[in-house]
Amino acid sequence: MNFKNIILALSLLSATSAFCEQSIDAPTITEVTFAESIVEQNTSQILEEKSPLDIQKENQLLLQKESLDNELVENNIWSKIYSNFHTYKELKKQQITLDATIDRLENIVKRTRTENEELESAQDDKITLLGKLQLLREYEKDPFEKFLTPPVIDTVPSVENPFAVIGAISYREKLQSDMEEYNNRYDSLQHIVGKFREKQGILKKLLKLDSLNIEYINELADTEDQIKTFIPVIEIFKTTKNVYSKKIDEIELNLRNDIQREIIRTVTIGAIILFFIFLLFFIKYFVKKYMSDNESFYAINKALNISFVTILILTLLLAYIENVSYLVTILGFASAGIAIAMKDWFMSLMGWATIVIGGSIHVGDRVRFVRE
Repeated sequence: MNFKNIILALSLLSATSAFCEQSIDAPTITEVTFAESIVEQNTSQILEEKSPLDIQKENQLLLQKESLDNELVENNIWSKIYSNFHTYKELKKQQITLDATIDRLENIVKRTRTENEELESAQDDKITLLGKLQLLREYEKDPFEKFLTPPVIDTVPSVENPFAVIGAISYREKLQSDMEEYNNRYDSLQHIVGKFREKQGILKKLLKLDSLNIEYINELADTEDQIKTFIPVIEIFKTTKNVYSKKIDEIELNLRNDIQREIIRTVTIGAIILFFIFLLFFIKYFVKKYMSDNESFYAINKALNISFVTILILTLLLAYIENVSYLVTILGFASAGIAIAMKDWFMSLMGWATIVIGGSIHVGDRVRFVRE
């Protein structure tokens, strides 16, 4: 390894430097032999092979780290966001370095040919760098904001009639689906942080086996930097999720109460209507059984039907109109408009009522109209 070669050279240098101070002449045979023994001793210590058990442990740890790396890279949106965010920060550092280089070269009054070429190269690199930064501009401030923001809660529907119950149930299902999707985001973030901590532990174990491995040292520093980046993100996410969850629970509770109230009201109105229908048929049955006059039965039957329809309409209106005064106002304007637009129809209806109630004309009579 490179580190072993470096340490070997330093050992050789330290062993021979002690003898150089005594005389500038060539070293004696005893001195050379002593220096060689020191070098051999340091070399044997540095190049000492690892034990088979340590090699086995290191291989197992490397396999675990490789599995974690694959899991962190594949199908994980948080790792991709962090990767783009890290790339953006590195590009910003490069931009600062390039700006300093360009300023330094531009401040030179008489530049050499090499300095001009260096300035042109730095300016070209800056143009390329600015293009990359433009593509990653969304990662400048808060790259995780898009995924931390909960789904938008639409306007809560009001449950004021039986048909609105279906819409309210669909709305509740949508809220539950949004909440489940948001919880999955939070779980995935917790999962990724747990994997980073697990990777951190593996790298520390690897460094105990090979403490001079620069690759392990750099990878451990990068992993710890990722953990430091995600810790405040997961705290913000946790707070946001709690607030969003409480708001969803409040909306669902209100919707549940509204749906329950509307179902009870619908069942009550349905029971009242069924009661009147049963009463209508019961009265018609007794009228038909004990009344032999067809004309009277016809008139009573019509009156019962009209009364039933009127009661039905009033029941529905009173049940589903919050403010009855609005109904009176609406009926007032509506009746005035209908009376003007349907004058002939109302006159015919009044004539029918006069004939039926007055009793001057009966069913089967011949009627002749004479136009004067």
